[in-house]
Amino acid sequence: MPMTRFYAPILLIITVCLTMTSCASTCEIFGSNSNPSFEDKKVALVPENNGDFDGSEETITHGTFIMTCTGGAPQLCRITVGGDPVGFMVVENGKLDMDLDKKGNATVSGTNLNNKLARYLSKMNAIEFELARQDLFYTSATLFDGDPDGILHREFQARCRNLLDSRRELQTEFITSNFDNVLGKDFFLQLLNEPPTPERKAQVEQILKKAPKNFKKDEDIRRFVTQTGYKL
Repeated sequence: MPMTRFYAPILLIITVCLTMTSCASTCEIFGSNSNPSFEDKKVALVPENNGDFDGSEETITHGTFIMTCTGGAPQLCRITVGGDPVGFMVVENGKLDMDLDKKGNATVSGTNLNNKLARYLSKMNAIEFELARQDLFYTSATLFDGDPDGILHREFQARCRNLLDSRRELQTEFITSNFDNVLGKDFFLQLLNEPPTPERKAQVEQILKKAPKNFKKDEDIRRFVTQTGYKL
């Protein structure tokens, strides 16, 4: 039997193994925790939109934890501690740092997508904090003396409208600047699940108008857009 025929099956097996290895990605997460209530609780990664990967749960011990996940393409995940959501991250090939701060928020950095996501979430959290602060201010200001002329209420509504407009603009800019990766797709799908207010409908239509053909052809995008009554 010729040697080439003997080696052919072996070469085929090696090629298949190398192909499978190259398709799988390894994500190493080095975590630190500053929130005492998180100690001894499990950090888990929950894939959005039916994603899947291996190695998605570890226990915080002495303020640290290390997670190793294997999977294919980058995918967005929700971070939970003890079952409670604390943030988002992208599981992708590379080494990442996850910081759980004293307020119970998670920040992940180390790759381009996660750095983008961290900057976006930081800006969104700042807007949400200001909305909550305005609500507290209005409640406190009207608790004893009320607002007989409605002046405080009108001012409160105006400030909230400006903040909500800023939030929509930030969402739209983030999604449209990430049409080519998992961030644009998954955060757009989240947007479709929000209550269909007139402002939200206009925002979705604006995003779809800017979206390239390959984004609109995505199976999940097509299905969710159709189900929610929008037109591609």
